[in-house]
Amino acid sequence: MAAGVLGLPAISAPPDRPLALVPLGCGTDSNNRSGRLRAVSLAPHHRSYANGSRTTGPARTTIDIARTAPRADALVVADAVLAAGATVADLQAVLEFQTGWRGVGAAAWLVAHADPRAESPLETLGRLAFIENGLPVPVSNVWIDTGRRRYRVDHLLADRWLVFEGDGSLKYDGRLDAGRVVADQREREWQLRELGLEVVRYGWDLARNDRKRLAVRFAAAIKRCPVRATPISWSWV
Repeated sequence: MAAGVLGLPAISAPPDRPLALVPLGCGTDSNNRSGRLRAVSLAPHHRSYANGSRTTGPARTTIDIARTAPRADALVVADAVLAAGATVADLQAVLEFQTGWRGVGAAAWLVAHADPRAESPLETLGRLAFIENGLPVPVSNVWIDTGRRRYRVDHLLADRWLVFEGDGSLKYDGRLDAGRVVADQREREWQLRELGLEVVRYGWDLARNDRKRLAVRFAAAIKRCPVRATPISWSWV
């Protein structure tokens, strides 16, 4: 429930019955057709108020999800929470509060791999394909100057001059200027290639549903682009 109240991204359907938390001493565990209620240790600074509802705060919500949800779902939430202003220290503090709780190992993994520079669930899932399959993990959303223009790329392996771009349908669907968007994208890719970069595109279907297959494609691109003596120059801003 907290993820929905806080407006955090979700890549899976919501559960059939919502789960509500209350501080210890304010209720007892129960299950009924409307949902589930759990009494848990809930520090005052882990509580928040958003969209007219009492809820757990972003950091606490992230760690609770990390302990109980699939890794991909949890990483999408963690990236979004960090991008919105929470810090790794905030997540670590909740993790330490929950020492010994079920699922803290999964939550610790999440804290170590979350990235505040990811800008969409697609980018998070693309990065996860590298992480899960032992591939070199690129940096996220960095700027490259082609000499004509500066472009921000989704993922970069600088030492291999290799760019990976998440190709989401939202760039085109229902847009009256879709033709211009496609033309701009082609010009962008042409300039990056002229600079000497290889550009690999990927989409939602594989990133969400078959990251092993996506990783095979990534690995093939990495093999085609050996490490160079001088990495491509890039910047965060």
